[in-house]
Amino acid sequence: MKLKFVSDVMTRKLYTVTPDADIKSIHEIMQKKCVQHLLVSGKSGELLGMISDRDIKKYISPFVGSGAETSKDRATLNLRAATIMAKNIIVAHPEDSLKHCTETMLSKSIHALPIVEKQGDRLVGLVTTTDLLRVLLSIL
Repeated sequence: MKLKFVSDVMTRKLYTVTPDADIKSIHEIMQKKCVQHLLVSGKSGELLGMISDRDIKKYISPFVGSGAETSKDRATLNLRAATIMAKNIIVAHPEDSLKHCTETMLSKSIHALPIVEKQGDRLVGLVTTTDLLRVLLSIL
């Protein structure tokens, strides 16, 4: 089978949170599901933003859970998705070519590309560098 389109390799099982989800629950979902990106979606399934494991590390105090933890450190666990998410997200569509998707990710230095419907902005998938490496491995 020749893989040609984003829809051929995109992950369809998405983990999403709402804009009001707190960083503690976001971090727990990422750890439990072993994912590096969570998508923030609205009530109609539209993409609002994305949060990476790097964002989590940037916003959670490194002292949380340590003997040096203060109330200010614990307060970082209450930050909301809407506050920490990347908002100007580059997206692709299911009909886009894998070449276009790969070129976009390389040129923008990004590791995940949300996939939205061509008409509208409803989230339908996600392509990561891992997905693209699997494609490469399948042809080697």
